[in-house]
Amino acid sequence: MNNIIFFVFISFCFFGSNVFAQPLDSKIKGMKHITIGSPPPPLKDPIPEDGDKEKVIIKTSPVIKPIIIGADIREGEKKGPYFVEEDSLKEWPYLQSLISSDATQQSLAIQKLEKDPATASPMVLLLAADYFLKQNNKEKAALYLYASQLRAQFDMNRWPIINESGIRARHINHPAKKTLSLAQTTSQGLSGWVLSKKSRALTLFKTLKKWDQETPYAYKPFYEIPSSTDLDTWEETLKDTRTEFFKKQAEIITAIYPK
Repeated sequence: MNNIIFFVFISFCFFGSNVFAQPLDSKIKGMKHITIGSPPPPLKDPIPEDGDKEKVIIKTSPVIKPIIIGADIREGEKKGPYFVEEDSLKEWPYLQSLISSDATQQSLAIQKLEKDPATASPMVLLLAADYFLKQNNKEKAALYLYASQLRAQFDMNRWPIINESGIRARHINHPAKKTLSLAQTTSQGLSGWVLSKKSRALTLFKTLKKWDQETPYAYKPFYEIPSSTDLDTWEETLKDTRTEFFKKQAEIITAIYPK
């Protein structure tokens, strides 16, 4: 399953075609021509402690381990603006390390992500979910899986496709939909586990909401942004997206546990 996610991810990022439309062999043949921007130097050393700087930790039940949002975020403060305009979006610089075959490089990339996830796009979050699933850390795998889905849905709402008549195209045609399609593969190994205990599911989504509120939207996606709504409307758009997303999860939990 993990190899499938990796190869499909690479194909999506650089060809932009439907992720399930071509045979896997054709994707592999084209990979020798692929470069991922200008790769950063390998991560060599463990992440150092940040001296006496405070760390903001999400307090949750023991089911979900505490997650450090950013070592240089002080109480009541956000690291930079919560929403970042398109021209100022930054690519996550540790992708090469995360998708490498070197376990140490992968681990260090994950440490970087957990320390500052603001520039991690929904696709990077999905790759992180896959990483944690391979480590049998289902708590964090599930957190990043659902975070990826939530943020991809918001991206479709704030960056819509506008057709020639000035009307929004259907979400199914949006490039962020590829992330949601890939997420279905990872969710096959997690959704049942999350929903097998009502308390686990409720705790996870409570933690996700807190994580999303504390983590700025400063990432650059793996595709060209089709168009953008006004930044001043994003707060309300995100509120509506969250409401719809968590309502759907609550309906699923209620259907399984009616009392």
